[in-house]
Amino acid sequence: VGTGARSEKIRTYNYK
Repeated sequence: VGTGARSEKIRTYNYK
């Protein structure tokens, strides 16, 4: 829940 601009910062955290 949160696949947008916020995911950009967490994208590296959930890159798996």
